[in-house]
Amino acid sequence: MSNNSLESFWNLLNNFEDSIIDGIKKNHPEYKFYEVINPVSEYTNISSDDQKRDKLLQMEDIIENCKLCGMSEIRSDYFIGKGSLNPKIMIIQSYKNFDNSYNDFLKKWIEAIDISFSKECYLASIVKCVTKDSTVPTTDEIDECFKYLDEQISIIQPKIIFALGRSAAKALGIKLQNIEDVRGKIFRYKNIDIFCTYHPAQVLQNVNLKRPVWEDLKKIKAFLG
Repeated sequence: MSNNSLESFWNLLNNFEDSIIDGIKKNHPEYKFYEVINPVSEYTNISSDDQKRDKLLQMEDIIENCKLCGMSEIRSDYFIGKGSLNPKIMIIQSYKNFDNSYNDFLKKWIEAIDISFSKECYLASIVKCVTKDSTVPTTDEIDECFKYLDEQISIIQPKIIFALGRSAAKALGIKLQNIEDVRGKIFRYKNIDIFCTYHPAQVLQNVNLKRPVWEDLKKIKAFLG
């Protein structure tokens, strides 16, 4: 029913009330059923992806000027993350590596289980600063930077998290001495299931690790269905 129709019905009820009580026309409260109490936000029609993208851009502005740790003094660039904003998998590494062989290897892992690396994954790192010589971050630097990854996970909300290597698993609160301690097990962070495996750099140096990684990937495929 339209607003005008409801107002007419309201007036009709008032007239009916007057006629059956004493036949005298009275003053009645104005029709204000549609008074706006909480105006609709101008962002109501913005898609979920747009909201996620806006939040990540805000984070990028902060990270660009971040001085939380020593990495900020030697960085040549920074890496927030890339990929689908509604991913099946959020891949987490300790820091961004621009070695093409490393990136191609990681892509093969994911596509081997029929998941699109570009359309169904989001790649992020614990430490956002990037150095020319791919400096390995210290434990303190990882701890300082982790709050950004924590926020990213909340924004992206992936189906699962795939932690690459000991540093990534440990940063997510998983207790371990070696990655062998946690392979094949499922952990949780922010109610999201976590799978862990070797870091691709380790596998490139030791081909004997390819088989264990493949077993881990198959478990992810089975979990996602």
